[in-house]
Amino acid sequence: MEKEVFILIETEKITVISEKISKCVNFNEKGIRNLSPEVMAFIVRETLDELSLKDDKVILLLGSGFIVCSEKITADIKKQNVQENTAIEFYNRVLLPAKSTGDFIFRQKPRYIFNGKVYNKADAIPLLQKYFVNKQTTEYDINFLSKLLSSFEDNEIGVKGIVSLVSMYKSCFRTQSNNNRSIFLAFDEDSSIATVIEDGIITKNIIVNCGMNKIVEDVSNSFDLSMKISKKLIDMYGYVFLPKEYVNYVIDIPVYGKLMQSVGLAELSYRIRESFKEIINGLVSSLSSKMKDYDINSEFISTYSFNLKGANTLLDLVLNREISVYCCSSLNYNDLLDGFNVLCAEDNAEKIKLIAEEEKLDENIENQPAFIDKLANIFNSRIKPYLVDPEI
Repeated sequence: MEKEVFILIETEKITVISEKISKCVNFNEKGIRNLSPEVMAFIVRETLDELSLKDDKVILLLGSGFIVCSEKITADIKKQNVQENTAIEFYNRVLLPAKSTGDFIFRQKPRYIFNGKVYNKADAIPLLQKYFVNKQTTEYDINFLSKLLSSFEDNEIGVKGIVSLVSMYKSCFRTQSNNNRSIFLAFDEDSSIATVIEDGIITKNIIVNCGMNKIVEDVSNSFDLSMKISKKLIDMYGYVFLPKEYVNYVIDIPVYGKLMQSVGLAELSYRIRESFKEIINGLVSSLSSKMKDYDINSEFISTYSFNLKGANTLLDLVLNREISVYCCSSLNYNDLLDGFNVLCAEDNAEKIKLIAEEEKLDENIENQPAFIDKLANIFNSRIKPYLVDPEI
């Protein structure tokens, strides 16, 4: 029996993981600059053929760079005790593209605002009162994913399910922490992302267009070095706490022939530290503007696009807490398969609960007293016109 193949798609690389073999394709190493869903699909097709893997049971794991969280506030008036157009709360941990209706929403949560207070259900709002609905949605980038699935179909690749990478990681490695909120901080090459997971569901995804490449650029500009040499220095030394005997230590870098350029290790460490602090502060500032209590009852997990010695030590100091580190390379096939099955089981339980709530709503609507309909008609014909602002 053929097993599923997991495809991890991130903004910088694609990783194919099967039961017996895995391969990672880095876009920069391949020299790919004009990255598109069509190119990604071609890389996946090429990799599957190279590894002799089946292409009809592919499970996509999408990085946080392809997730969009949004809110939409609309006004309404409660005309009857049971609102027929009440927004339904649902969570889809695993998105099934074959059953998709054209959108890629995997979380929807409505909240009802009345007299300055927020309610989870519209039942608490009095009849004939005006209120606001704040519909919060989490979805995959519709333009990207629709083109990607179309390109996969053109390359005869069958997608069995789509899961966010952070949800899969959270499912694979369930921590013993008592915190009900996890915040994944991903420091990619060109961007930094804070993904908030509350009770297992992604609620916020904040992307800042400043990543680890800023450190390389700052080192290059500060010491007048090439980007390649700057990257090598960062990989070799990173941000370290220097003992006294190394404060005056100097690195001699060959420039041309016998010509050398000296870089102080203390100055290099300071430049790396300050540059990375700017990246952290920019991401944390954006996170705090969206979530004032982001640091309360939260566990933080970080990942980096390249190895930077001392990065997590500095992150611990800035956030004043111990930060866990995760790496996608630590995900193996068995963990992914177990995690996927857990998420599917949770989705099935959620669907059963949702069906029961919909049946109850339909029953309440059918059993409404006749005078409620009469009251609604009187309201629409006689009262509602006076609630509408006159045209100017």
